[in-house]
Amino acid sequence: MPNLLVVSLTGSGSKRAFVLDKESVTIGAAEGCDVVINGSGTEITGTIAAIRRRAQQLELVVHDANHYSFRINDEPHAPTEGMPVTLTNGDVIAVEPRCVAAGAEPEKVLLSVVAKPQADLPPVEGTLQFPEVDAAGQLHPRTATRFLKELVFALYAEMPAWVRAVALLLTALIPLSVLSATVIVFVFLWNYAKLAEDLRSKNRDSGLQIDVLLEENEKLKNRLKDYEEAINFAPKIATSYRGGVCLIVGTYTYRDAQQRPLRYIDHSFDGSRALSADGKLNVSFEGTGDEFFEEFSGTGFVVAEGVVLTNRHIVQPWWTDPTDKLITQLGGKPYIKEIQAYFPEHKTPFALKPVKFSQESDVAMCMFSPGDAKIPILPIEGFGEEDETKPLPDITGQAILLMGFPSGVDVLVAQLTDGQLKRDLERRLRVSEKAFLLAQRGELVPLVTQGHVTRLVAGRIVHDAATQEGGSGSPIFNSSGKVIGINAQVTIDEGGGQVPGNNLAVPIRAAFGLLREIEKPLG
Repeated sequence: MPNLLVVSLTGSGSKRAFVLDKESVTIGAAEGCDVVINGSGTEITGTIAAIRRRAQQLELVVHDANHYSFRINDEPHAPTEGMPVTLTNGDVIAVEPRCVAAGAEPEKVLLSVVAKPQADLPPVEGTLQFPEVDAAGQLHPRTATRFLKELVFALYAEMPAWVRAVALLLTALIPLSVLSATVIVFVFLWNYAKLAEDLRSKNRDSGLQIDVLLEENEKLKNRLKDYEEAINFAPKIATSYRGGVCLIVGTYTYRDAQQRPLRYIDHSFDGSRALSADGKLNVSFEGTGDEFFEEFSGTGFVVAEGVVLTNRHIVQPWWTDPTDKLITQLGGKPYIKEIQAYFPEHKTPFALKPVKFSQESDVAMCMFSPGDAKIPILPIEGFGEEDETKPLPDITGQAILLMGFPSGVDVLVAQLTDGQLKRDLERRLRVSEKAFLLAQRGELVPLVTQGHVTRLVAGRIVHDAATQEGGSGSPIFNSSGKVIGINAQVTIDEGGGQVPGNNLAVPIRAAFGLLREIEKPLG
């Protein structure tokens, strides 16, 4: 039995294809019909028409032409009931009721029919073999698709011109809109990727900046720590090494070739200075007055057991004294009577002996016998580490501490709170007597002042730590508690006054040559 395909385009079977294996397909409003249409709004029920197959052709047989109108391929037909109308494979049949009740909207049904030819019968002469059916009589799978395409073109042809224009415009705008949206999305994503890369680059830069800031912060912390140590280092150094700084007191005179001592010209000059205000000598080897002698004092410090460093002009006071030149012209030579070292924690002095002098700098090395005395040894900066052939390292701005006896014993006497002792010492003229009494009372303590290195000039250290002429030989400590120099000189202006903040010191490296010659451990 042949197959018959009926494609329902509208109505209750909209967009459905019915494939029926029968010779006749009935169309009507009754439930028993093959293709059921909506009969609402009409009083007619039952079979309206049928599509039959007869010898390789299709026929439409109308059963109710009075109540329904028929159009084939959009052309009206008025078939006689019971009389078949020949159909072509693929025709579209429109079925519409003639009478409709008021307010009702009856259904207009479009049907496209395709039939499978009978394989066992030869085609009738003049009958066309449509492309919807293949050579074997099988229904082509694109039949419904082709019909829909033809229907779309037909509907498009029936559209008004403005509708087609709008449709074409929309057809053009939709791809353009999609393309524009694609471009916009691409640009957005490209900008977003660029922004993300910029942010990542900034984050990397920020990370580097944070590392730099953290490093700078660490440096600032270290500097602050150094400053705190610089502020607080004075008490520690004073407590640790005060006992190793000594007051040097001595006397010297002159003798000629016959070993005659230098005397005042007569007793009227006794106790006066060797050189008068008008530049004349008050002393002579032929004098009849008292024997002339000169007292001197300064500061020294212990660098090894029984070893003291100081300035050469302290233990050889005539070295830079202009009066010495006049006396040596008379044939006199300087002669030290005694040199003693007073240490703060000891009531009796130690005999001191100069043993070596630097030929290039104002430095002298002395020896003494400490016995059982425990005297601190001051640490030396850079000994055995620095290359002495290289320029002095720039230490400008470093904090320093100066410890010594500026102005000799006069400042210590002035600071006494014991009035009786103070008056007794002021009546005494000899420095050695004052020093001895201060040591006995435990009042012989070195003074401590602080300052900074202001510059380096001609191999010397210029500093602003307070000092006086008697402060020569005092050790200069850095903030690490090591000796970096020996205070040597204050600057005097044309009027004879001291220039503040312009004191000179000999770098400690100037003593390295002397220190290498001793066979004792240094501090």
